[in-house]
Amino acid sequence: MEQEISAVQFEAKKQLASKSEQIGTVQIQAKKQLYEKTASIGRHQLDAKRQIAEKTAALGQHQLSAKQQLSVKAATRFENPGRKS
Repeated sequence: MEQEISAVQFEAKKQLASKSEQIGTVQIQAKKQLYEKTASIGRHQLDAKRQIAEKTAALGQHQLSAKQQLSVKAATRFENPGRKS
């Protein structure tokens, strides 16, 4: 009788160890996927920030160009007050 109980206990412990190992493997896979997704999100955020910086710089260039054109027009009007532009 004790041998039967010992055999059942041994089998239960063996199954428990196997399940624990499976759970550990699943947890490792889940963590790996989470890290991969996090890295992917980080790359997308960096790309979006880069695009915003590029668009902001382009907008700044347009603003500078517009200000330069206004300065040229103002200077032309100052030099030739009778001339209409």
